[in-house]
Amino acid sequence: MTGARGRGLRLAAHAGENGPGSNVREAVEAAGVERIIHGVRGAEDPALLAWLAERAIPVDICLASNRTLVPELADPADHPLPRMLRAGVRCALGTDDPGVIPCDLASEWSAARALGLTDAEMASLAENAFRDAWSLNSAL
Repeated sequence: MTGARGRGLRLAAHAGENGPGSNVREAVEAAGVERIIHGVRGAEDPALLAWLAERAIPVDICLASNRTLVPELADPADHPLPRMLRAGVRCALGTDDPGVIPCDLASEWSAARALGLTDAEMASLAENAFRDAWSLNSAL
């Protein structure tokens, strides 16, 4: 194997933001990714949320990106992050690409709190980020 995985690198994919939620499952099953960046359209399918939770697939959420690129999520009250966490999906907050969509972790945390997340849910975001972090040494 000469690709990224063959060289010991781990794979993540942007899926379920611009395209349909089914892209999330396809990225994991067909491409073998271990982490999903975004995945918010996957929240439209309760079976997919259960599948992500059952497999403990990490999902990085960038609220600023989602508000910009998913018209249905322009109103923060419509964001599926609370629903995803309550379904058991291992979500964490990220900044996606701050060079394209201006954001930082502090603003992401403020936006998440504004969604009405409980203290336990906010703690879950932090725990998931810590648990699912990929260190540089893990690929060496």
